[in-house]
Amino acid sequence: MKIKVEHWLLILVSIFLIVTHLYWLSNDLRPPSWDASAHLNLCLQYRDVLRDPASHLCRDLLNVTGYYPPLYHLSTLPFLAFFGYSLSSACLVNLLYLLILVWSTYGIGKKLYNDLTGFLAAFLVATYPYIVHMTNTFVIDLALASMVTLGMYLYLRSEDFTKRWPSILFGLACGIGVLIKWTYGFFLIGPVFYSVGKAIRMRKVRPEVLRNTGMGLAISIFVALPWYGYNLIKFVRYSIRFSGIGANEGDPVILSLAGWLYYAKNLLLQVQPIYLALFVVGILVYLVTWKRQHKLLLWWIAVPYVILTLIRNKDERYTLPFLAAVSIISCFWLVNIKKEVIKFVLVSLVVIFGITQYFVTSFDQVGYYYCQPLHPEAWRQEAVCDLIMQTKPANRAFAAVSVVANQSFWHSESLRFYADAHQLPILFKGYSRNLGQFADYVITKSGDLGPSFSLGRMPEAREAILADPQNEFHRNFRLIGSFALPDNSWLFVYRREPDLKAFAPRKFDSNVLASKLVASLGEYINDAEDLEIEINSQTREEAQLGHFEKIVISAKRLKIGNTWVNDAVIRIKGLDLNLPLLWDEGKLVVYAIAEIRPSLVITAQDLRGLLQQKAKRLEDPLVTIQDNVLNLEGDWQGIHLLLQAGLVKEKDKIYAQGAKLKIGWCRIPRWVYQGILEKPFVLSPTFEWPVKTVVNEIKLQDDKIIVN
Repeated sequence: MKIKVEHWLLILVSIFLIVTHLYWLSNDLRPPSWDASAHLNLCLQYRDVLRDPASHLCRDLLNVTGYYPPLYHLSTLPFLAFFGYSLSSACLVNLLYLLILVWSTYGIGKKLYNDLTGFLAAFLVATYPYIVHMTNTFVIDLALASMVTLGMYLYLRSEDFTKRWPSILFGLACGIGVLIKWTYGFFLIGPVFYSVGKAIRMRKVRPEVLRNTGMGLAISIFVALPWYGYNLIKFVRYSIRFSGIGANEGDPVILSLAGWLYYAKNLLLQVQPIYLALFVVGILVYLVTWKRQHKLLLWWIAVPYVILTLIRNKDERYTLPFLAAVSIISCFWLVNIKKEVIKFVLVSLVVIFGITQYFVTSFDQVGYYYCQPLHPEAWRQEAVCDLIMQTKPANRAFAAVSVVANQSFWHSESLRFYADAHQLPILFKGYSRNLGQFADYVITKSGDLGPSFSLGRMPEAREAILADPQNEFHRNFRLIGSFALPDNSWLFVYRREPDLKAFAPRKFDSNVLASKLVASLGEYINDAEDLEIEINSQTREEAQLGHFEKIVISAKRLKIGNTWVNDAVIRIKGLDLNLPLLWDEGKLVVYAIAEIRPSLVITAQDLRGLLQQKAKRLEDPLVTIQDNVLNLEGDWQGIHLLLQAGLVKEKDKIYAQGAKLKIGWCRIPRWVYQGILEKPFVLSPTFEWPVKTVVNEIKLQDDKIIVN
């Protein structure tokens, strides 16, 4: 078979893209920014599940996250495994998706117009500044754009579902696409519904069309349902929770003029002025010659534009999946110019400009919004981790680090990825409140701390760290390292080293300390009956430093959060706290806990009281516990509800295991609700709770939950 010139040219373009992006990735040393770090950390969680596969491997994979579908992260793992755990290695997967985008765009342009249109559209989309930017950025949107474009190509190949195999592959692409991001359907729903509606109006719906459509739909559901079915409730809850992000970031109000124009203005930033001019001319020609044009391209752009505009949370990358349609509209009219000389000159100028712009946006900085000049400067993550590992006490299993900064390239998520990728026993966490809380180290920086809406109390905490070298913080933490950063700021690393002189002159009494602890526990314990505290420390000097070998908190009844527990005995080993602050101000700031071992009983009656408080519309709630099964019952608007669940301890995790859910006479399939019930409680230390929790046994019997 003779290969067309356009195919050879597209192969050369593909090689060119691979080589230039590999060069860029190998020479840019910036750490991942916020979203990229979050996605990289999800990759590591999937890696950990696959490294230690348990009998419930599928469940553990489905439990990694209830918000982001897993395919992008799973498809990245081979690149991380072969090329090392780094941002550059992860971004290699984007080259795969970029090639899918480029070749699918070519296929659509060829199918709708001709080979030259396909090639030119593919060239344009590959050299759009924002596509260049996103190829070197580890987020899911380039992968989404590639699968949307591939899905559109396969749909065109199916010829309105009249052909079997393209219809089946289209269904597979749809299933894969929604496993990358749930917004996949926004971009295909318009073109597909338009074509199907047109076929119905023209009475061209034949039996094979229905059969092929059904097969494609069945395959897409088969591929996507396991994750969405398992995580449906969690996904809805996360979506509601994150719906306010747009307002916090200052995005335009829905239905405002600024909201309607947001993505139109954004298109200028994505493609830049010359390419935008090609698109504007293309749109005008497209509308003037409306009857002869393929309406799918306009539906591909218009429908998601309206949907995304009606969502408050906006971002320039959200419209990435319709840039292939923009590129085709931008160049189809060039190819239709009848005078060959003029067409040759214009097409040549576009190619020359595209190559020039590609290099400018990749390696220079001349006013382009999405320019990404190489940054080989080090942001010192490695040096900071090395310093922590060198100074970490040998008897500490891990080091907990509080990061008082949220700047684009210096934040806790990025540091967490570096530590986990290199399997370092360091737990990085972002600062929220109580300076030094659960921290062996505290890190902050001068200059830019990050976006103001994301900082919380960080500015006040940094002021407390840097302003007065004689304050409370400096009596417990000592500066052990400072590093110059590429943004002309300085990074400061503090290690917890309590000053014995700060408390030595005061009279120490364990009974007084116990009473002060009881008074300060209100932050964690809302109420208690017969509360007692037993304190043991090896030496008086260690006690004055705030280190206690063992503390036992016991009570007949404790109210933790909204839950009463009975016969509670909480054994704490290796407690470090800010003793002067507790002694003088009654404020409890815990620096570290080596281990916590709870022993308690929760009765069915107390759970019934909690259920009455939390579900006030539930009438006559009943809670019973027998034979390792928890039964929750009640009536809601005349409908009887029943939930049965058990508790399972598996290695360092505790799962709730759903057995039955009935609403009236209807029994709900387990997959609908198991994603909520089976979210594990992790007993090993995490950055959220850097404490080892020891639970050896859980029993559900005699209307009681018995722990240890």
